[in-house]
Amino acid sequence: MGQKKIAGAPLLSVCLEGNNIIFNLNLIKTLLSLAFQRIGPVEVLLLSECSANDLKKLMARFKSLDIRVFNSKDLSEQVDDPDFLLAHTLGEFVIFMPIGAIVSPQLTALLAERVHTVANNMALELDEIILKPNGFIDDVWLSRRRWGPYELKSSICCAGRLLRKGQQSDASFHNPQQIVGLQGCWIQLPGRDWQLPDQIKPLPVAVSNLDQQLTVVIPTIRSCDPEGTPLVLGLLRLLAEQVEVSIDVVVVDAGSDPLIFYANLISGAIKSLKVVPFAADGAEFNFSAKVNAGIAAVTTEIVVLLNDDLQPLTTSSIAALLGPLSKPEVGIVGAQLLFPDGSLQHAGVITGLARPPFPPRHGIKLKNERLKLWLHGLREVAAVVGAVMAFKRSQWAMLKGFDECLAVEFNDTDFCLRARDNGFLVIYQGASLFWHLEKASRSKNGYSLSINNERGLFFERWHKKLKSDTMLQDPDIHPWLHISDVHQLLPNLYNSTCIEIYCKRVKLKAKKLFLELGF
Repeated sequence: MGQKKIAGAPLLSVCLEGNNIIFNLNLIKTLLSLAFQRIGPVEVLLLSECSANDLKKLMARFKSLDIRVFNSKDLSEQVDDPDFLLAHTLGEFVIFMPIGAIVSPQLTALLAERVHTVANNMALELDEIILKPNGFIDDVWLSRRRWGPYELKSSICCAGRLLRKGQQSDASFHNPQQIVGLQGCWIQLPGRDWQLPDQIKPLPVAVSNLDQQLTVVIPTIRSCDPEGTPLVLGLLRLLAEQVEVSIDVVVVDAGSDPLIFYANLISGAIKSLKVVPFAADGAEFNFSAKVNAGIAAVTTEIVVLLNDDLQPLTTSSIAALLGPLSKPEVGIVGAQLLFPDGSLQHAGVITGLARPPFPPRHGIKLKNERLKLWLHGLREVAAVVGAVMAFKRSQWAMLKGFDECLAVEFNDTDFCLRARDNGFLVIYQGASLFWHLEKASRSKNGYSLSINNERGLFFERWHKKLKSDTMLQDPDIHPWLHISDVHQLLPNLYNSTCIEIYCKRVKLKAKKLFLELGF
């Protein structure tokens, strides 16, 4: 296959997932993509109930690969151990792959370039691509520009993770101290529902385990649900059921008879409730001013800003926000927001693409377990939405709160960017989970009157700075991100065409070889 060999041990060991791999078209596609690598040798390890000799004869066409077959019948007591194949690998780098996956042809070439710069316990991450039926790229999935310490301890669920084994023990091998992207290399999986190998299962996301005092600030216009019940009352009843927290509530409300309206709601986790009167919402609606008025009445250091059109989906949704906030480098923590039908609403905000900030994959149906694991994790983001936002009151005061010139839109993103510009991290906490009706707590008149002016102000303030300041670089912006696409992460046309041609060639060669062998 035109490989250039290097001396010594294999550069790459590929462990194929499954306890009984058979010779079929999907296996051929995977082996062909590995045989296309420009630098070798590449070692492939797999388990099968077939005779090792018979299977090797069928795979004799792949002379550039060192294929090692273990008979799973003879190894029945050991096969259940997820580290069985790992213990037999000889390569510098190891990757676990499902049958049918195709990898970038320059994978080993880039590994050879980096072999002396990649420390033991460093993981390299491949971009995971999804192809449309016509062969063009539909999505660059679960990929990031960079990974921070929070991602290392939670749900990094990309399939294409290469680990440098070196001389490390198996225990330390599974816990990389650093993850970096191997830009220019990708993996195409046989389907979105491929299960994560046991070697790369995410760690559980810890939540607060202390009964911490905090203040929840809720701006409200007393919007109602379809049955006519004010949304804010439903939220307060659910907040009373939260665990591991002690909550003071500040409601910013211009409604009449607040003592009667909010009577009998101090119970459970809610220890006190204060109403801050605010001018009636109308043509001069200013959400930022309303939030600032509420937070001015707060006495605790920890503040959680909530829209009134929310429902916490777990009793620890508030406590989950507090763990990351205990770190001095963390300025703001946001949550995972879902629509009532269960589809995704917000899991962080993408900025810096010469377009208004937007939530990626807004409205996607969460049918895939790996995507759910990813969303349940903890990671650094450029911004979170103000519908659920936790922060320290001292940092809020230092940053001077929400900018009241941004009365309706972009005030939350602007606040997050100012926090990052001052050296604080913005963290998405997927274990904090809410339903959100979205925009039910806003004045419709105010929204339509303000949005155009505020978009211009936001761009004037941040457009050049987001492009030039590496400190504000969005960790979720993949280098392939297409600026004209709103919800999907797409490579540019040149890369897309190259990948399409390569994948089609692999599939055609696999079909031809399968037919030649008489199947």
